[in-house]
Amino acid sequence: FFFSSRRRHTRLQGDWSSDVCSSDLVTTAQNATVTGTTKDGIQTEAVNGATTINLGANVKGKNSGISSEAFGSGNITVTTAQGVTVTGEATEDAAGIGAKSEGGAINIGGTNGLGGAVSGAVGIYAATTGSGNVNVKTASGATVTGTAIGKGKYGGGINTSAVNGATVIDVGANVTGNRYSAINTEAKDGATTINLVANATGNTHGIYSLTTGTGGIDR
Repeated sequence: FFFSSRRRHTRLQGDWSSDVCSSDLVTTAQNATVTGTTKDGIQTEAVNGATTINLGANVKGKNSGISSEAFGSGNITVTTAQGVTVTGEATEDAAGIGAKSEGGAINIGGTNGLGGAVSGAVGIYAATTGSGNVNVKTASGATVTGTAIGKGKYGGGINTSAVNGATVIDVGANVTGNRYSAINTEAKDGATTINLVANATGNTHGIYSLTTGTGGIDR
């Protein structure tokens, strides 16, 4: 997937100001604004450790609003306050909120829910390649939009991929995918559950789910 290759490329270019830490904690104040003019609004990376982002701020990045990776067994958690908007401006290969874990779980939304994610490619993108689960929970009345153009192959509102793990999407938001599916999920040897209390509009599919192996689909 695009997310892994782009992040590793920028890391080799020396975008990180210090060596990779075992854990990251990012906390923003309510009503604050975070802007990334060249790459991502908020970037985190953890090796064998957890990343936690407690977001009260509006975040805007030229590529992704939030880009987070965990290598090893670490988890990624992104929690936003009601009414927060996360925006990625890139027209391809970027996400409003992007998270990738090679072993741990990904939790997007948390107890406060997700205020809103908008991107030139994917509103919310999450992928695990180990045993971790993917959980996305949005707040009621939020809007998640992906508007990919050009080569934006993975465009969509919410795109998730889990290998040897479950995918759970509890959507209270309006979800729009202008390139592909409003909600696109893939689980290998794991279950996919989508609890939808929202409008889901996609140019190709409203909701598209695929499981291979022992996984089941429940919408």
